[in-house]
Amino acid sequence: MRTRKSLAARGVRVLLAGAVLFGAAPAATHAQSTTDVVTYTTSLIPLGLQGAWKMQFKPDTVAEKAGRLPFEDYMYIDDSSISSQEIARLGMDTTGGSATELAGTITFNHTMSSRHHGSTVSNGTAVLGKMNGTLKWTIDGVTYNYTYTGEKYTPSNAES
Repeated sequence: MRTRKSLAARGVRVLLAGAVLFGAAPAATHAQSTTDVVTYTTSLIPLGLQGAWKMQFKPDTVAEKAGRLPFEDYMYIDDSSISSQEIARLGMDTTGGSATELAGTITFNHTMSSRHHGSTVSNGTAVLGKMNGTLKWTIDGVTYNYTYTGEKYTPSNAES
């Protein structure tokens, strides 16, 4: 019998594999992993941040004019790691991250980099199952700014 956690993790990996609008980033030039996992060694990820999340990323006006498109991603967060679906397909490897909780508000940051697709710096907050923040994606010396929102969700049996 599968645990609820493994079903949610599996569901995140298989949800909408092609949902991201690939115009949001250059196409990958070689095979990539389907998940990106970062282990937080200094502290546990706060309970309020743990679970499955559906995320919406929107480029700012300048990035949009440069051809960057909005995209969707799915994440699964447990007590010591974060797995993403679509951004990880571009070969992004996690280079750092932290999360703290104060008075019910979780503040976090997460950094990733890729040999072919630049680097990202994400900063955000989460409160009561809602998440929002900013993502700065730097490619070839040019930084594209995104805002994002997300909310917790429960993958259906059809998705797992």
